[in-house]
Amino acid sequence: MIAWWNRYFLIAEGSLIALASVAAGVWIQRYGGAALIGSDRSNSLTVLAALLSLFGTMLGFIMAVIAFLFALVEKKSFTILRASRSYADHWSIFSGALSACAVATLASLCSLIAAWIDALPPWLLTLLFATTLWSVGRLARVVWVIKKMIQAEVRLGRDLRPEIGGPSK
Repeated sequence: MIAWWNRYFLIAEGSLIALASVAAGVWIQRYGGAALIGSDRSNSLTVLAALLSLFGTMLGFIMAVIAFLFALVEKKSFTILRASRSYADHWSIFSGALSACAVATLASLCSLIAAWIDALPPWLLTLLFATTLWSVGRLARVVWVIKKMIQAEVRLGRDLRPEIGGPSK
């Protein structure tokens, strides 16, 4: 199971997020979730404003990470990363996170405006839940990739500098 997950993690995570989004949509559309969530207008506006702020910030974070990585293009560790089998997956994760945060920011903004005029339709609330789950999933994977890149950089640094604990040549 672990080997399968490691090979198809993008598809598996996307499928889990889609399944959770459908479940949230069914709850919102069919079982009164919209009424429960929208029962207190002032709290709804506060939560929606917080989501808008969060996703806007995360969008900026992902852009900064991508810009930072482009600044490392000429470093030896980045050359090694570019030659690895997972290079395409890394960029797919970053671009997916960028897209997810952009769509979630837009959905949050639309939901905030709709709630402000007291006209938040259940389909928009469903979209907001789905994009929130999508963004959280992609952001978690971005954090994982950054952690792995840091670990690779530390390992490479140790290997290239024997005086700080790397193997001697």
